[in-house]
Amino acid sequence: MRYLFAILLGASMLLGGCRSGKIVTEPEKPAEEDSNMRLISMLEQRTHRFSTMKIKRAEVELYINGVQETIRGNIAIYRDSMIAVSVIPALGYEFLRIMCTRDSVIIINRPEKSYYASSFEYYRKKYGIPVDFHDLQALLANEVFYYKDDYGDRVFERQLRTRNDNNLFIVDAFRDGSRITNQGIEIDREGRRLENVFIVDYDTKMRLNIDYQEFTGDDDLFFPKRLKIDLFESNNTIKMEITYGQIVFNDSLNVEFSVPEHYTRGDM
Repeated sequence: MRYLFAILLGASMLLGGCRSGKIVTEPEKPAEEDSNMRLISMLEQRTHRFSTMKIKRAEVELYINGVQETIRGNIAIYRDSMIAVSVIPALGYEFLRIMCTRDSVIIINRPEKSYYASSFEYYRKKYGIPVDFHDLQALLANEVFYYKDDYGDRVFERQLRTRNDNNLFIVDAFRDGSRITNQGIEIDREGRRLENVFIVDYDTKMRLNIDYQEFTGDDDLFFPKRLKIDLFESNNTIKMEITYGQIVFNDSLNVEFSVPEHYTRGDM
């Protein structure tokens, strides 16, 4: 189950932050560049329209190197502060409770009467992947992110293309003249829906595809009910399909996260 948590939090988030980094653009006509930036800016600004998000009756179909597992539960997000996950098997009792903040991870394991706690930095080093709270939030909330753009040893180039009548925003990262990552962000023609993200990391020989499906909503907010993640590494193939049940925005959150005194602390 600890490995499963690593998959949910890590393998689905082999992603660096989207806060800093030097970005240069290929030469374009000013009008075209302005139009491209307005399109991306419009999509990014739509990510700040809710303060809380509840996902009830979420179901995760997980395939790890051909082995299938089904996980059900609830998810609560308090923007930029907390992500809480309650794993509930078919019998209805809580199996795991996971809480992530910007600098910590806590897991309560009910059957084993134990808990695990660490910092994101510890998790980063132990599993060898660049995990970040904001990255996990962006993936679950259908928001734009940029792969490893806070790495200071690379230069980024970006351009806008079209694919299947959608807008495809391409971000390439170069180090010493060699391309080391390639990322695509696909949005619909009107710039209202983030539909697909794909990443190729040539350094780590990793490919990641995130596909958002079954959008519902109104003119103010479209949101996907299904999320498919495919991760391919040299020794691992991971497929994950997350189906959201009921989605509630901007409702009060009442998340209890106290560890019973008789629970023992384990190693994550």
